[in-house]
Amino acid sequence: MTVPRIIAAFLAAIAIGATPAIASAVSVDAPGDIMLFALGLTGLLVGRQISKRRKKADIDKAG
Repeated sequence: MTVPRIIAAFLAAIAIGATPAIASAVSVDAPGDIMLFALGLTGLLVGRQISKRRKKADIDKAG
């Protein structure tokens, strides 16, 4: 089940990596905006994991 996912991800990475080479130049207008978005997304994912762990710990203590 995971092997097709890995192959698909690898092919997607190759396709994404080849795109800038074909398109001569890629310009990012606001790298700060991209970083801010990435930090926000990372914060949401980390917060979600912490929340799951706290709920699991509370259930274990109550049970």
